Amino acid sequence: MQIETLRRAATAGDGAAAFELARWHARRREMPDALRWLAHAADAGHAEAANELGMLAAFAPAGGPRDAVSARARFDAAAALGHAEASYRIAVLDLGLEDAAPDPVLVRLHDAARGGFAPARRALGMAWAAAGDLDAARACFAVALAAGDALSAFLLARLSADPAQARGLDAFALARGVRRAGAFVEGPAPFMRPEVPVLPGVPPATALDAVSTPAVVRHEAPPIATFDGVFSALECEYAIALASPHVQRSMVHDPVTGGPMLHPIRTSSSMAFGVDDEDLWLRVLQRRLARLARQPLRHAEPLAVLRYAPGEEYRPHRDYLRDPAELAPGAPGQRVRTAFAYLTDVTAGGETDFPLLAVRIAPVRGRVVLFDNVDASGRVDPSTLHAGLPVREGRKWLATLWFRERAYRAW
Repeated sequence: MQIETLRRAATAGDGAAAFELARWHARRREMPDALRWLAHAADAGHAEAANELGMLAAFAPAGGPRDAVSARARFDAAAALGHAEASYRIAVLDLGLEDAAPDPVLVRLHDAARGGFAPARRALGMAWAAAGDLDAARACFAVALAAGDALSAFLLARLSADPAQARGLDAFALARGVRRAGAFVEGPAPFMRPEVPVLPGVPPATALDAVSTPAVVRHEAPPIATFDGVFSALECEYAIALASPHVQRSMVHDPVTGGPMLHPIRTSSSMAFGVDDEDLWLRVLQRRLARLARQPLRHAEPLAVLRYAPGEEYRPHRDYLRDPAELAPGAPGQRVRTAFAYLTDVTAGGETDFPLLAVRIAPVRGRVVLFDNVDASGRVDPSTLHAGLPVREGRKWLATLWFRERAYRAW
């Protein structure tokens, strides 16, 4: 269609024409015009345009402020028009609210899965697994796999009782970029695509409820506590699988430049999930950590995942910040609390050691460690010096959230 013809149709209220005109301007990098026509398309009832505006408000790719309120309004409009991804994005946004009720979030997730959005089908499988119904979880992963989600093949392999089927699923996932699957591939096996079952219904609210595991107090002041069984084995593998393609040699803070630098004090590899990477079930796991830490999720830095190979370590260090810019009024402020989860068992070594407090914690898959970096008055506490001891055998993976004094995230 000629541009002028498209423009006339868009001006007359044709939402599809306005959306195509917005895309034409975007390809020419004429962003004000692109946004104007995108808004026209959304106002005319174009679901994809409303979802695109929601994504722009939530993620601010041009570097502007993220606006969760505007994003939610746009996603609501798109979801009302049947847009599956918009329902998924609403569920992700709502999981950042401290008082988010589980049932509406799960209904939104189910709507997105029914609409064919593969990440929603995968997340629905994780929800059913968390609720204890592994048959329903397998069904969701099979439906997600049918929609092209390779990570669901990896998750199906973790739930398979048939070693040959698991090897085939892992080989399929590995060939499609799920690097963690390589840890389980033990030889060639044919890929047997599972039958596509009927998508299960909405999981019970218990799928999102905080884990009620008792605290084991390791030290009173400063407080150090552990909680076992917070993440399931499947959830641990899920986090590792998402992080694996992105880990790089870990950095430390350069006191001269203020930027990151390599240093022999820290020999692990790591990555952090940016706001653009907000996967729904990762959000659930972060919400779980935030509830144990009794901190708002919006106060958390991005979730960091770390990997320690044999011989790697993080020598004694403290988590609190010294950069004046981070501590200035209006900035998120000090790291007041640290929460991390071990994602693997370690055959030997890899303990978290607090040398000044005579506390040493063994890495156990699913165990969460929680400690404060400041004292009761808010002053930094030097006694929180801690180290990740060298791994002697095996590999250690862990996921960490650092909580600030004030909001760090927009949502």
